[in-house]
Amino acid sequence: NNLTTKTDNCYQPAPPGDLNFDRLIFEIEDTGPGIAPEEINQLFGKFVQTTSGKNSQQGTGLGLAISYQLAKLMGGEIAVKSIVGQGSIFKVTLPLMLPTASPITASTSDKKIVSLAPNQPNYRLLVVEDILENRLFLVELLSAVGFTVGEAHNGQEAINLWSNWHPDLILMDMRMPVMNGYEATKQIKATPKGKRITIIALTAGVFDDKQAILTSGCDDWVQKPFRTEELFDKIAKYLKVSYLYAHEQTQEQNNSNSDNILNPETLKALAASLAAMPTDWKTELQVAASSLDDQRCLELIGEIAVEYADIYQNLTNLVDNFRMDIIADLCK
Repeated sequence: NNLTTKTDNCYQPAPPGDLNFDRLIFEIEDTGPGIAPEEINQLFGKFVQTTSGKNSQQGTGLGLAISYQLAKLMGGEIAVKSIVGQGSIFKVTLPLMLPTASPITASTSDKKIVSLAPNQPNYRLLVVEDILENRLFLVELLSAVGFTVGEAHNGQEAINLWSNWHPDLILMDMRMPVMNGYEATKQIKATPKGKRITIIALTAGVFDDKQAILTSGCDDWVQKPFRTEELFDKIAKYLKVSYLYAHEQTQEQNNSNSDNILNPETLKALAASLAAMPTDWKTELQVAASSLDDQRCLELIGEIAVEYADIYQNLTNLVDNFRMDIIADLCK
């Protein structure tokens, strides 16, 4: 986004027709450990990591290879200059071409999981991941659908939290400082209680040996970067959980639902039904709707999907049609 903004600004001062650019050149400079001369020739190869990359225990050796191929596909190139101990400069050159108009087609996505189905146990999941961004993503993803989630930064913390908190399933990164996922899994699985817990490895692609993962005691693995649907499927496989999914509707169906839900008689009946619902639940729903938090609204609505199917359907239609204002008014 920052690069796009700066590129846009280059066009601002000149009147239309006064610019005649044929290429875009930008440089990215860092003050990191640098790259040795003998490593530069192999830098853009697949699954290649420099010495500093291996020492950081991060990445898969594919980022630069993919970037290089993308630049070539666009008719450009990437060059690098580096001094060990001082840093590196990556120079990207891309040709500028006028875009051609093309029709936009809607894509069909997989069903979106909005929450756990009601009347299930309160499952505890432990996320073990040393990289903060990855850990926060998983914690937020799993919490949003209704799991209770704990987090640990390394294998040693995972063992301590497992013994005190008793999670139902562990998502274990395998490459971490202090204690890696292999050793933490072995220690957990060596206990009678640990033999009963499911541990799913979070692997870093080619750098994690699948057989070694299973030998350490992991029950399964998910390879990064993973699709959220794949992760939820693995969890469902071992915990036997069920999910509620967002409705897949065409625009015509959405319009039909919108017309129906805005019908005064329908709203009057919905208001009467909501009047009998628990006050605490209505208050939470009103706060979520007033905050335009559609995800939280769907979570709360999902709690009544089985027992109050009609209310669930009508409220879901309101969320799908972005009418959180009506939900907030009905919950007053």
